[in-house]
Amino acid sequence: MEKLYNKLHEQGLYTKSLEDFKVQFNNEESVNKLYSNLHSSGQYTKSQDDFKQQFGFQMGKPQGAQNAV
Repeated sequence: MEKLYNKLHEQGLYTKSLEDFKVQFNNEESVNKLYSNLHSSGQYTKSQDDFKQQFGFQMGKPQGAQNAV
């Protein structure tokens, strides 16, 4: 998530703090909107699942949590 924040911040596409970024994008709806905007502008070309996995978006799950069987 921090890598994505740094890239967006460097480009002037996100001007708030990293902590604000983490709070703002801590839910499914806002992450989906972020992905949609980046994908439609051509800045991210992989799937939405790849996006979430690559940048560590895990809404409602503690870091490192895995799905129970």
